[in-house]
Amino acid sequence: MVRALVAACLVMACTEAAAPGEATLESLSVSPTSAALQVGSTAQFSVSATWSDGGSTVPSVTWEATGGTITSGGLYTAGAVAGTFRVVARHDASGLADTAAVVLSTAPPAITVHVQEGFEDNNAGARGWYDNTAWTTTTAEAHTGSRSLAWSWAAGQILPSFGQASRHAIPNSSQVYVSYWVKYSSNWVGSGVDYHPHEFYLLTNTAGQFTGPSFTRLTTYIEQVYQAGGFPQVGTTDGQNIDQARVGQNLTAVTEDRATAGCNGNTDGIPTDCYSSGGTYNNGKFLRPAQPAFTATAGPGYKNAWHHVEVLMRMNTIVGGVGQTDGLLRYWFDGNLLIDRQNFLFRTGARATMEWNQFLMGPYIGVGSPVAQTAWIDDLVIASGRP
Repeated sequence: MVRALVAACLVMACTEAAAPGEATLESLSVSPTSAALQVGSTAQFSVSATWSDGGSTVPSVTWEATGGTITSGGLYTAGAVAGTFRVVARHDASGLADTAAVVLSTAPPAITVHVQEGFEDNNAGARGWYDNTAWTTTTAEAHTGSRSLAWSWAAGQILPSFGQASRHAIPNSSQVYVSYWVKYSSNWVGSGVDYHPHEFYLLTNTAGQFTGPSFTRLTTYIEQVYQAGGFPQVGTTDGQNIDQARVGQNLTAVTEDRATAGCNGNTDGIPTDCYSSGGTYNNGKFLRPAQPAFTATAGPGYKNAWHHVEVLMRMNTIVGGVGQTDGLLRYWFDGNLLIDRQNFLFRTGARATMEWNQFLMGPYIGVGSPVAQTAWIDDLVIASGRP
């Protein structure tokens, strides 16, 4: 471990003068002291402090990094070049700093596949699916193999032939990658309004095995909203975290026991919604690209052709009991990155151990389907990272 002084000066000369009886900062220590990473992967660094009176309060520090980038909360993201680099935590007032070594290699990060589903038969329970295992697979459409999963609504129906949500547990994960192929019928119009259908959800270890997704500590959505073209949409709700007694108040600098998706203030600047539902407030924080990805006419993006959707999400860090705006939410359509937010706040310090652990397929049009229409899903993968 290296304890450096700016410009190689002496400690007494570099440390700001303290009033009689006040403690002075003696040293900083970065942890871990070294990290071996693959290009493109991340590592969380933290800092501890030693004071002249024996205290350990961590002062505000400035993070610096080579070979990659680092957030104000100490989350390091490796760059594209292999080599030996460093991470530095610096206390500007005293000039004290500490350095950790970072060794980057070009080996791709190891990826764990949690779920790989080709929908080749209806024996869903044998592959870990539960709640709804009465699937409707079809030979009429398939991206690969001979079958796909069909969601078919009759006009006016809220739930399609698929029925209620089908669930699959995954290991507690701070990062999740979801990949699937989707095709919509040529007359697809979604819900006909600027919300729904809901399609895919991820719940966390704060929810039960059969918890509904609409009012939780955190539900993450992956879906498509059709408004003269299909707009990809990803986002969150965390209505159960709302301080219902202080709705409309900005609690971001007051408490970590608050909602992140609306009703109690906004930390990451992503637009939120706050609305009353049956006398209880709920919320939402969603991202869409400026232009639709799914189109009504033949050609790139045509909704009645197979398209590849990929989503990568990573929980924001918690530093000193405070949620940092460094969460990741990305959406690819046929390999093109359409949504890329690296400042997403999923959780606060009040729920520092919250991680994703449950995936749901739950097609739902709350206002009822305006027409008879179908969506087909195939080649679903849920993993720890993007290949």
